Amino acid sequence: ERFGATLAVAAATASGRGFDIALEFAGTPEACEAALPLLRPGGHLVLAGAVFPSRPVALAPEDVVRRMLKLTGVYNYRPEDLDHALQFLSATQERFPFEELIGGRFPLAEINAAILFAEKEKPPRAALLISEQNANHS
Repeated sequence: ERFGATLAVAAATASGRGFDIALEFAGTPEACEAALPLLRPGGHLVLAGAVFPSRPVALAPEDVVRRMLKLTGVYNYRPEDLDHALQFLSATQERFPFEELIGGRFPLAEINAAILFAEKEKPPRAALLISEQNANHS
């Protein structure tokens, strides 16, 4: 809710209609498995977060066929997409607590330590800093 989520899940599931589209950014099999039942017939699940190895997702092919569900994977982006994302972050940095998503900060020279930290601790994000100022390795 602090990032702008609403009670849409409760409304869609209470009405029995479901969602037209679900966007999965967590990258976990659990998130994908939770999203599929929430789709309405003809619904579309977009998977964007699963960019690392994980266990297989439990999927009932008959359910996908009978409900005419569509699954799409999205991996890369265009340079202008990154520009739009940075503009969004800049414009909303006072509105949303993005800072809370950073589990550790590392100077660019310690990129290997940052990668090891991210693999071991699994924070939402680890930050690489151009300047060593504000590095904390938490």
